[in-house]
Amino acid sequence: VNYEGIELKKEEVEVTDKDVDDRIQEFREYNAQLGVAEDDHILVDGDYVQVDYDGFKEGKPVEGLKREGVLFQIGAGAVAPEVDKKLIGARKGEEVEVHLPEPDYILKIKILEVKTKDLPELNDELAKDIGGYNTLAELRDRLRGDILDDKKETLKAAYKKEIVKRLIEMNPVEAPSILVEKEMKRFLTRTKTYMGKKDEFVPEEEQALRKKYMPFAEEEVKGDLLLFAIAENDGIIAAEGEIEEEIKLMARRGNQDVQVVRRSLESMDRGLEGLKTKIIVDKVLKLIMDRAKWT
Repeated sequence: VNYEGIELKKEEVEVTDKDVDDRIQEFREYNAQLGVAEDDHILVDGDYVQVDYDGFKEGKPVEGLKREGVLFQIGAGAVAPEVDKKLIGARKGEEVEVHLPEPDYILKIKILEVKTKDLPELNDELAKDIGGYNTLAELRDRLRGDILDDKKETLKAAYKKEIVKRLIEMNPVEAPSILVEKEMKRFLTRTKTYMGKKDEFVPEEEQALRKKYMPFAEEEVKGDLLLFAIAENDGIIAAEGEIEEEIKLMARRGNQDVQVVRRSLESMDRGLEGLKTKIIVDKVLKLIMDRAKWT
């Protein structure tokens, strides 16, 4: 496999104070408590509202469109944007009417209660609650390292994509249909999990997904064939020590016990095999990047 002199654009990763602040804010949002707002509180984007609503078309109730005690966050995409827009500026006890152009309904909404997020204070106690850190400064240092790792992984994925693209251009190879089908099935399984879908895709759904993502499955297979051909030619393997170090890294990032992570991998389908594959691919990518032409 020819991989000498692949051109890559050198990029650097850095972590800013804003990156750390944003990550801490995510933790604060996640650990926030909902508190009942004052009766005269004016609804704003991000507030939570509990409502009763009823749908009408041409003045007649729409069957199945009557709900009571529904709680949702304004601006979170849980309801039609027309509803969010109409509720902003309203108060508890008020009634609003919303016209939904599709499918041409009038929604009558009664505001029962308004709740706001009470964010935990930004102090050492927050650091202790999040992960047992003694101080906020200690938490920030840990998050800075985690964010740096995340950005490095993102950059590595971008380099891999470009390297695979160049490898396929330099080394035309056929993707065996049986391997493409395996990759396609893995993709469909991941998509189902991501969507929270328990049932199988209906034929029309699966056909649409296959049509859209088949080229990506073929490229994935071709890339794997070429990367592992390089690994075999150069004697690249995943040594036991490297596997152990990767498990320790996973445990540290997830704030878990090493043995718990190992048992989890052993119980998963292709868990340890997948980890070995990652190590081998990472080592092949490093080999190619060491011999690349950087611009």
